[in-house]
Amino acid sequence: MRIRKYIAKDLREALQMIKGDLGPEAIIISSRKVRGSGLRAVLGPSLVEVTAAVENNVDTGQQKQINEQHWAGPVDPQMPAASKKTAWKEAPAEGYWRETAKVSRHSNAVNVNQTEPVDYRELERELDELKRTLWDFTPDSQEYGTGDRSFSKIRTVLQQLELNDVIVGRLIADFRNSRLHGAETINSPDGNVNETLLQGMARLVEPFYKNIVPGRLMAFIGPTGVGKTTTLAKLAAQLALFHHKRVALLTIDTYRIGALEQLKTYSEIIGLPLEVVMTPGELKNCLRRHSDKDLILIDTAGRSLKNKEQVFELRKFIEVMPQPRDILLTLSATTKGKDLTKIVEDYRKLHFNKIIFTKIDETTELGCIVNVACQARMPVVYITDGQKVPDDIYELRPKRAAKLVLGRDK
Repeated sequence: MRIRKYIAKDLREALQMIKGDLGPEAIIISSRKVRGSGLRAVLGPSLVEVTAAVENNVDTGQQKQINEQHWAGPVDPQMPAASKKTAWKEAPAEGYWRETAKVSRHSNAVNVNQTEPVDYRELERELDELKRTLWDFTPDSQEYGTGDRSFSKIRTVLQQLELNDVIVGRLIADFRNSRLHGAETINSPDGNVNETLLQGMARLVEPFYKNIVPGRLMAFIGPTGVGKTTTLAKLAAQLALFHHKRVALLTIDTYRIGALEQLKTYSEIIGLPLEVVMTPGELKNCLRRHSDKDLILIDTAGRSLKNKEQVFELRKFIEVMPQPRDILLTLSATTKGKDLTKIVEDYRKLHFNKIIFTKIDETTELGCIVNVACQARMPVVYITDGQKVPDDIYELRPKRAAKLVLGRDK
């Protein structure tokens, strides 16, 4: 058997090279995207590397005749000889993949009299795999049987939403799988695509929302300037005024006088008790005094996690908070994606279990919601979109999160 590798700009060109070199009896072994060498090649479009093989001991004339039938399907006996010779050239691409799958599956496919039973389920599975491979190398081709939009266009849209490459890949795979198995029946192409992506995105984050138990203690942690104090006030007001919960406010943020005055003003307007806590021991005693409260909301100062002393201090406060408790990592939707990734990893040492995104009204793309949820494997439970207290804060669930990211929940 002769095995050779071919590098071309796309799959069509590679197939032409294989046919010209090894002949139509060649079979495809593998294919993948590669980059050339040199700066121009790195910055330019990716290439296709295809590995093909052909048997050395096959009679060329006999094999050519057999493969013409493999590539083109049954040939009408009444067809003129000239038409028979060119029939395989006019066969559709899908026919090529279907018959190649058979040749790859059965190494003795050149035996015309072969009577071995065919496992059609296995062939169908292999055909699905080959279709997926074909899509990887033909990003501008149209979808099978629909002609509505290419995967490359969908990928571009998802990337413009600032979803990271891993999330985009998973959504594309989910979308492709639904297409291959005929899961879509909506007549409107755009509605079809949007609904499939919406459902796929909701499924992606749904596991993080299962078995959520609300904590009696809610501590708000996060970087400086993300709006922790205002978010705490909004939530406290809604819980006290609309849900009639007995709520107490605590703050361990003694670094910013402005934050303390702000929280004091909110507590007086809402009519909630507020206490300032200086040490973990004081916090423990304070929590005991408010044991009759339904909920206790705790404000913290924004910390630089590069400062080990501050991190150690905050961790000591968290350690005296009894369960059930929620450590809410509060993030701004305006923060750059790379910075959000680092913040999430840095704050893991403080054992947060839920996430809040603020300032969603100050950015046009909200892919960060799904990115962070998948990175942290934790739910984004609240979002805020303004400064009004007690308004501008909303509970978030998987489907609404997907709608926000896709721009369908304004």
